Amino acid sequence: MMAQSKPFIVLVTALLINTLFYCSAENVYCVTPTATSCSSCPHNSTHCTTLSEYAQEAGSYFTSNTTVVFLPGDHALDENITVANVSRLTMHGASFSDNTATVVRNGSVGFSFTNMVDFNIYSLAFTSYNKSMSYNSHQASNSALLLQSTANAKLANCSFHDNLGNALTIHNTNIILAKNNMFIHNQCRCQLFSKLGCGITALNSNLTFTGNTIFHENVAVGFLFCRVIWASASLLNFTGTSNFIDNSAYSSKSGIIYVKERTTLSFAGISNFNNNSASAISTSSNVVLTFNGITSFINNTARFGYGVIHAETKTSVSFTGVSDFTHNSALRGGAIYAE
Repeated sequence: MMAQSKPFIVLVTALLINTLFYCSAENVYCVTPTATSCSSCPHNSTHCTTLSEYAQEAGSYFTSNTTVVFLPGDHALDENITVANVSRLTMHGASFSDNTATVVRNGSVGFSFTNMVDFNIYSLAFTSYNKSMSYNSHQASNSALLLQSTANAKLANCSFHDNLGNALTIHNTNIILAKNNMFIHNQCRCQLFSKLGCGITALNSNLTFTGNTIFHENVAVGFLFCRVIWASASLLNFTGTSNFIDNSAYSSKSGIIYVKERTTLSFAGISNFNNNSASAISTSSNVVLTFNGITSFINNTARFGYGVIHAETKTSVSFTGVSDFTHNSALRGGAIYAE
């Protein structure tokens, strides 16, 4: 009996140590995969139930001065959770060994947050029930996570994997992506002229990547404007280590990153674009593109693209760091194709 209880004791101890700072929150709510696992909640939790139950009364629990703790395991999300006008809300996934807290979406549902202040998400994974899409499906309408008109947002140690459609959408928001964030195996099929990145879609926003960020084996399919990252009228600043590996974007003038309309894209850290099936970066309409760190472009193939870097109308490109272009190929152009 003692041998069976020891892992449970270790789990509870690890959760308590990992969640000591929750005490500073006015409210601490615990999200459990099953109704029988509430005994693992932080000691100061005032409520414990499944994510489906919280979704029915999201306005009562996702409130100001609140921490929502997700216990390790899969949390089924069967309906959208919409939250607005909230300050100092934190969503935190507790983990033990390899068992992480994962939100599992049913269809195109997801989280939507609007007019937030000091909003944080730590150590949560977002995925879908279905891991592949049919040829005729269009799964681009909803995001796993949508942030709108939000100040001082932070995303750290989070994973978006195997989502159908967009993983993360940022509108009119300032956000820091810190520590370790991963975008893996996300897929999107875009309708004509839909503006979407199957990993990240950004509009009128500032995104700063300060940690280790991985984009791996994401697939974007569409006629136009379907990329792994799509950004317009935004600032994207990569200051940490970023790896874009084995991603695919099958569309006209495709690019793993596509930026347009008064967007600044800056690489000041270590950035690697390796083995991607598309142009690494494609730009259009008043874009500033700067490379101040260490950047490598290796073994990329742009079958439908124009160079590893495709600079269209009114794009400024500058290299002040170290850049390596090795073994790349494209439909037109070599390393850089400028129009």
